[in-house]
Amino acid sequence: MCPSFKASNIDPCGLAEYIRVPAEHVRHTTLPLPETLSAEEASFTEPLACCVRAVRRTPLLQGDTVVIVGLGSIGLLMLQAVKALGKRAGQMIRIYGVDLVPERLQLARELGADDALPAPAHEQGLRELFLPITEGRGADCAFITTAGERPFLQALASLRKGGVVQIFAAHTGMVPMNIEQVYQQEQSILSTYSSSPEDLRIALDLLTQGEVRVARLISHRLPLEQFHEGVQLMRERAALKVYFQIEPSM
Repeated sequence: MCPSFKASNIDPCGLAEYIRVPAEHVRHTTLPLPETLSAEEASFTEPLACCVRAVRRTPLLQGDTVVIVGLGSIGLLMLQAVKALGKRAGQMIRIYGVDLVPERLQLARELGADDALPAPAHEQGLRELFLPITEGRGADCAFITTAGERPFLQALASLRKGGVVQIFAAHTGMVPMNIEQVYQQEQSILSTYSSSPEDLRIALDLLTQGEVRVARLISHRLPLEQFHEGVQLMRERAALKVYFQIEPSM
């Protein structure tokens, strides 16, 4: 949200053939990559940094129960960021994932989730899932990493009194919600967009130390000539993460 950070960002955008990088951006956010980190792993530094910022902005405490709603590549990064940063802080945090795709549920378990559960069909479904898990309290925090009305309302329904929803997905439409419930139960709604230079450094260190594993998040590897095919795979949700390989020129 820093005006200077936004003013010194790359121009015109990350998908352009050529970009300009202002000196301030180079000075503060260009990091040398260690030789132990592959180019594929290093490419996750920026999205992981955004997740790191979301976790750092969320008031998590020892023994909290966290729900990750949506287990795409970002949700699986968020899951690992919560776990890794909690461990660094000496906190034991229980983490649960929710998604519609069975393969992603299994991958979430393998990447450290205490469990991963199929997304229910109705808006109050997560409340019914997490009341037994949390001895009737509800989740302390829910991270929303997928857009849509139902995921948002399900995340809100999963919370305990005093719980927090962290919005980490762009919602293009209006979402109806019960403001009175939020008020009466002292619930909080936070949102996180992008990252900071410090978050980038933390993310790179998490990858370098192997505290966040990303190799299995790449579902497709395509040459740059098939860029549009890769974009279509993501739009159709047929890919978890597409990595574009550029052959070096001779």
